Amino acid sequence: MGSAQMPNGRQELTLSGGDKLITDMYIPTFGLIPNSSYIPAKFLNANGFVTVDGYLKVKGAGAVWAIGDVSDVELSQFISCARQSAYLAKNITFILSNKIPLPYKVATSRMITLLVAELEILADLLQVLWVSRLARRPEPATSEV
Repeated sequence: MGSAQMPNGRQELTLSGGDKLITDMYIPTFGLIPNSSYIPAKFLNANGFVTVDGYLKVKGAGAVWAIGDVSDVELSQFISCARQSAYLAKNITFILSNKIPLPYKVATSRMITLLVAELEILADLLQVLWVSRLARRPEPATSEV
């Protein structure tokens, strides 16, 4: 996948299958370094992350929120972005319904999982997990005639 600026200012994106897509704006939103070069400096901290309050609203920007890797609230991880997205969707619903929004609860723990094993051990583990899953399935209901 790639992108190129066109003479008219629009972006031409090349998708993984080779198809082309023309857009007005393309902002890559992945990686450990925040892609915040287009955001005014007054909204950024010293490391380039957008400063947000306890509701994930951009400090000093009114009704503007920042979530995911660009915000300064949590580590840049997919799980943080997923939690923040769900939270913000719920809070915007509250706001539109004239309800009081809830403050965001920052995750208090971090989890990184690393599995190192020989293939034979991994295959045995997967087989145990599969059998365990099958054992927990409820028996299908039978109907009496």
